[in-house]
Amino acid sequence: MKKLITFIAFVLVVFTANAQVYNYDVNGDGFIDISDVTCLVNKILDVSDPGETPQSYLSCPDSNHPHLIDLGLPSGTKWSCCNVGANKPEAHGGYYSWGETKEKYTYDWSTYTHCDGSSSTCHDLGNDIIGMSYDVAQAQWDGSWLMPTIDHIEELLNNCTYEWTMLNGETGCKFTSKKNGSSIFLPAAGKRYNSVLDKGGLEGNYWSSTQHSSYSDQAHNLRFDSDLTYSSRSLRYYGANVRPVVVKCESLQVSSNELSLIIGQQGTVEINSGSGYYNLQTSDTNIATATLSSGTVTVTAVSRGKATITVTDRLSRETATIEVTAKVQSYFTCPDDQHPHLIDLGLPSGTKWACCNVGADKPEDYGGYYAWGETEERNEKYNWDTYIYCDGTQENCFDLGSDIAGTEYDVAHEEWGDYWVMPTIDHAKELLDNCTYEWTMWNGVRCGKLTSKINGVSIYLPVAGEKNELFNLLGIYDVGSTGVYWSSTKSPDQAYGAVGFKITSDEIRWYQSYYRCNGHSIRPIVTE
Repeated sequence: MKKLITFIAFVLVVFTANAQVYNYDVNGDGFIDISDVTCLVNKILDVSDPGETPQSYLSCPDSNHPHLIDLGLPSGTKWSCCNVGANKPEAHGGYYSWGETKEKYTYDWSTYTHCDGSSSTCHDLGNDIIGMSYDVAQAQWDGSWLMPTIDHIEELLNNCTYEWTMLNGETGCKFTSKKNGSSIFLPAAGKRYNSVLDKGGLEGNYWSSTQHSSYSDQAHNLRFDSDLTYSSRSLRYYGANVRPVVVKCESLQVSSNELSLIIGQQGTVEINSGSGYYNLQTSDTNIATATLSSGTVTVTAVSRGKATITVTDRLSRETATIEVTAKVQSYFTCPDDQHPHLIDLGLPSGTKWACCNVGADKPEDYGGYYAWGETEERNEKYNWDTYIYCDGTQENCFDLGSDIAGTEYDVAHEEWGDYWVMPTIDHAKELLDNCTYEWTMWNGVRCGKLTSKINGVSIYLPVAGEKNELFNLLGIYDVGSTGVYWSSTKSPDQAYGAVGFKITSDEIRWYQSYYRCNGHSIRPIVTE
């Protein structure tokens, strides 16, 4: 090992000292620089990294094909010296149907894997398959190798002269750069259909990665013969050759990594730079969906929650993420009579409160009376004998957990669904701490008015009284003088109790030990 390291060091010193005197253009790119040192060391060590962009040359430096040929094209795209499946420039290589990655014996619609047996049933693989699993160059050669798009083919035609010629006994077309004089040779390998090779030695047919925009059963290709070379199109099942490219890509960048949307709303994020070929993946399509068009990602919020949109550059393999937060629409006052609405009091936690009670259809309605953990109103007395979560006495209450918000015992969630839940004790405390309280009337009904100290927005809690074991079905205790609202939080020291808050003419305050069997009001919330 020491001898090898010493030898490499010696080579580097000698190479650098004499590079300007002797022609040490090891990689054949027309320049003598540090890249030649790298090339020489890699040859000595026989080291390569398949994930890195291959070294480019002006002509093949050796017989270990494929090489990447620099034709000096404006886009920076480099072309391979030989076809997929070939081991030298003049070899025909493999014949592939468009979007397939393996050769076969018969080429027709019945054997084409991307249709259901006919031209009218072609599967939509997207407008361009470059860098996708259908890209035979990527599948066969991996690393940075790709099928050329039709734009890459037209760039080749526009920036090179072409000559019908012969290389090592094979006829084909030689493309020579108008800029730097380098060239590539494409053999006239013909094409395959059914089990026949058509026009072998007379014509070249090379797939692009681009599907035809008007004919879904066809894709663009490069075609040439002894008289002419041009971009064309062919039926997708034909077996044609593929000449790979390596594409220069700008670093992937998006205009924003975050979006906050109201459910049903759309937002956009621009892809500011990249290759132009991208895949989108959404972590949860129940929360948000995403589409891509002309470099713009359009995101639609579907339901409340958070989702991640991942943009992947198919050519560079770089990724960028867009964190999407989908929220429920909230208001400062009810915009219409279609209650409930979500009222934004500007609370520190971001929690929004409903405009009315469970069972009500407007803010001043009392709504339903529910025992803690029950999701239906009682048709009999509210006492321990009828409470479904005990064995007849307060000492035998079932354990429903320390907090029932969002569970099957949460009447707000069960009745209104989706994002609605009962408030916890902390949510109710936050409400009281951040609002002023006023005993007032609203549309002829006695209410407690809570007004935000932060943004001045208000909600009204009707003074609905309560139902308890002292009164029958028709009796409601203290209507108009006392209102009691459940939280979702169980009493911390009494198994038979749960926490609620009470409104009177004097104050709004907490009680820790309301009997769970009592019937109280529920005012739902939505949390951030």
